[in-house]
Parts: sequence; structure tokens; C-alpha cells
Amino acid sequence: MAATRQMEPERCIRRDRVTAAEPLGRDGCTQGKVVDVGRRGAQSCGMGHVSLRISYNRNGYYQPQRTCASMRIGSRSVADGNSPGDSPPRGATPSVHLRLSLLENAYGFLNESLAHYRRTSRTLRAWPFALFHLTQSLELMLKQTLSNIHPIFIYEDVDRPKRTVSLEQALVRLETLGFPVHEKERRNILAAANYRNRVVHTEVVLNKFEWKNIYVRLFEFAHFFHKRHLGAELHAAVARAHWPVEARLMAYFARTFVVYNGVEVHRRHPKDIVGAQRIDSFSDGRISYKRITYGCEPGWLALGGDSYADTPCHDCAVVKGQYHTEGCDVEECPKCHEQLLGCACW
Repeated sequence: MAATRQMEPERCIRRDRVTAAEPLGRDGCTQGKVVDVGRRGAQSCGMGHVSLRISYNRNGYYQPQRTCASMRIGSRSVADGNSPGDSPPRGATPSVHLRLSLLENAYGFLNESLAHYRRTSRTLRAWPFALFHLTQSLELMLKQTLSNIHPIFIYEDVDRPKRTVSLEQALVRLETLGFPVHEKERRNILAAANYRNRVVHTEVVLNKFEWKNIYVRLFEFAHFFHKRHLGAELHAAVARAHWPVEARLMAYFARTFVVYNGVEVHRRHPKDIVGAQRIDSFSDGRISYKRITYGCEPGWLALGGDSYADTPCHDCAVVKGQYHTEGCDVEECPKCHEQLLGCACW
């Protein structure tokens, strides 16, 4: 069978159509066949030979890459000043195939998080999604940091690269590799993992003021981490529509958080720490149980000594020898020796 001549088709100036100037399949499709890539996405030429493969570029607009039969098509220019997180303009063709890098994926989650945060003023149900997407964005930034050292490091088992590391595993991997991890980073990464677990795996108990403080702290940390380890301001990845709320969040952080015990906490939290030291025991009505101070929890000691208490508690910021504040997820129940926050003893 004679080989079919393949030629580059002419580039069509209309972004919703692709015109092939030559036969595309070895059976010979009709010359000049128009392939519509409008709202329904790419279509076949009718003989099954044209399967458009299109993906988003870094700005989120469609970018045709290739088709079968070596067909190539033109793409819309994106040199229009849009931020990576901006939505495509009205009339832009949706993608058929999507491929995002770790950072592009992280930016997508970040902007989705901000979109949900903006809805929290109308519905509290948006809070879990805002926090979840922000934490997912942080995890992908950590994986990008690992990938910058070597791409294989994003996998749990480097010999069998299948499953990628979790947020906590990414932190351990960075420390194992000798990567300079700031104490602020360690605290916020562990806190982010804990908050995500609460949202995804347990009953959600919501206080909008507490959640706003959690969200603001993690949002500021995302900017801190991105600048320190990925070498650029995170603001460039925020969609223009979210710039006002980004500015308000950063301003809220600046006026609301202070440094206490060497870590950033809400400005009212030092008073909570002092108040927690006045409660030294719990009672079930019959027996009084002495509370366990930070650094003396038997469950944590069994995991590897008291070195975990060399730095302030990652959840409530108390130091070694102090009692945890109410609601801390590190405190151990003195009766059942499980996590106090989740036990049913009191």
C-alpha cells in the first residue's frame, strides 16, 4: 500500500475550527474536512482518524498539541496579561486533555481555595473546602521542592515509584535529605495535615472565627514557603479576581498574629496558655487524674524519646513542662492515654 503524504495543514485563524488541507488518514479523508472543536470538544473527522489532543497551557487556555496522522493546529495567543489562575475568556475552547505540572496544580488548588473562602461570608459550608484546597496546594508545593532535588523523591518508595508521599512524609523526606526546614515550616506543615484530616476523615465542628485564624495562618505560610523554597512570590499565581481578598488576608495576619514562645500565634493565645496552667487535673466525678505536661506524654515518649518537645507544641505552642491549651491535638488523656481531643473520658 502506498504511503500517504503528510503535510502541515494550514493554520486556521478561527479558534473554534481547524481546517486540514491534506488527507489525514491512510484511507483518505475528504480534503478540506472541517473539524469542529467547539463547546463539545474535539470531534473525529468521521472516519476515526482525527482525534485532537488538546491541553491547557500555563495560563489555563486551551493549547492544541497534536493529533493522529501528524496533524498540527494553531493555538490562541496567551500573551494578554492574564494571571495563571484566571479563567479563560468568553468563547475560549475547553480542553480535551489536561496536563498540569506540580506547581500548576498547586496554583489551581490555591485559587479554588480562595474562591471557596470568598463564599464563606454567605455559607459556612464553604470553610471545609477552602481549608482542604489550601492544604492540598501546600502539599503540592512540598512535592515540587522534593522534585527540585530529584523527581524520584516525590514517591514513597523510590525503588517502586507508584504512590507519592503525603504531607507529613514530604516533611520527613526533606529533613532526611538534610534540607533546611525552618521551625515555622515544621509547625505549619504538621498543623495543615492535622486540619485536613479533621475535614476529610472526621465530623466537622465549625467555629468560623477559629477557622478564619487557621486559614489565614496557613495562607500566609504558603506565601512564606513559596518565596523561600521556590524562589518567587506566590502572588503571581493568584488569579486577578482574588487579589483584593489576598490583600485582606495578609493584612489580617499582620495585625492579628504575634510571636510567643518563638512561634506565631493569635494575639489572644498567650492568655490561653497562661490560663491552661491553672488547670492541673481532670475529674470523672470519682477520681481526679493529674494532667500530663508537654514532653511527658507516655504515648509520644514511646515513639522515640522526648526530643519532639525540644520545640514548642506544633498545635498550641506551649513549651516543654507546660500544660496544653484546650483543644490541642497533642495532649494525651491521663485516664485512657489516647488523644485527649478524641477520647470519651470526659
